[in-house]
Amino acid sequence: MMTVFNRSSCYVGFDLEEFSRVRELLSRNGIPYKCKMRSESGPYAPQGAVQGNAELGGAAGLMVEYEIFVYKQDLAKAQHLIKTSHSF
Repeated sequence: MMTVFNRSSCYVGFDLEEFSRVRELLSRNGIPYKCKMRSESGPYAPQGAVQGNAELGGAAGLMVEYEIFVYKQDLAKAQHLIKTSHSF
C-alpha cells in the first residue's frame, strides 16, 4: 500500500494533457502510482484569483494542480521515463 512514508512525487503541474501523458507512461511501464488533484480556486480562494485565471485564458474555477506519486524505489525510473519520453 502506498503511504505518505513510502512515496515520492514524480510530477507536479497544471497541464491536464501532460498529467495524462505521465499517467499513461507509468501504466505502460508497470510503475504503480497515486494521483492528487488540488483546486487552486476553491471556495476560500480570493475573488481576484478566479478572475485572474479567466483573464489569462483559463476557465474561471478550473485551475487545478495535478500531482503524481510513485514508490520511492521507483522514483528514479519514473523521472527518467518522464524526461526522455516526449510523446506516446
